[in-house]
Amino acid sequence: MPGHRVFIETNRAGSPVFIRRRRPSTSSGSGSSSYTTPSSSSRHHRPRTPTMNDERIHLLRNEVERLLERERELTYSYNQAIRHNELQKVEAQRIQRSMSDQIHRLQHEKSKMREETESALNSSNKYQVKYRDAKAKNERLERENDGLTARIRDLTGRIRVDTDQKVLELRSQLEDWRRRYASSEKTLGRMRENLDQRIEEVHVLTRENQNLTRDHQTMARENDILKRSLETAKRMLNRHGLYIT
Repeated sequence: MPGHRVFIETNRAGSPVFIRRRRPSTSSGSGSSSYTTPSSSSRHHRPRTPTMNDERIHLLRNEVERLLERERELTYSYNQAIRHNELQKVEAQRIQRSMSDQIHRLQHEKSKMREETESALNSSNKYQVKYRDAKAKNERLERENDGLTARIRDLTGRIRVDTDQKVLELRSQLEDWRRRYASSEKTLGRMRENLDQRIEEVHVLTRENQNLTRDHQTMARENDILKRSLETAKRMLNRHGLYIT
């Protein structure tokens, strides 16, 4: 079978319009060339003398429509992916703000506890009551911090590295908070050692009992607020597929 070349032509919009198949031909008769349409029966029954004319084969309409429909589907999927990525950005920012608020609240509580402890050192009569209260607060904060750290570790494990740069920044901030928390734990440990060394010098002061009880109730209310904030963050993550057990 003689060799031939195939050209795919497009319109101004870049869409395929027809295929031009160019085949070599020889002159017949007076040297003029004739345009022939390929026919399966003619190819099988008798040889055809190739011509120099171009044969144009138009693409089927349904094939063009299928290609255009596929293009629309891909465009729609791409736009959906962009919108989903934007939603993930917004949720990551919300989680970041929520975690920052919780960290600031814990730091404020630790600072307040430190001030109360330092003030208690100036009065041996108040020291024992404040020590017991500070120790109880510290144990409660440790339990809450352990729970928060476990949740942060779980969230960090669920975040995909390639989601967005904002998520990477959030992970870096979480790691920084862990380092600051470890430093605070060391400071609290030294404070507990100092408190244990002076516990024999402490006497009970009953007049401060009511004030310390009110402080304890305030801390309990703040603890409830913190737990509700954590539950809210959990529900937001669950709605976006980051399930927390």
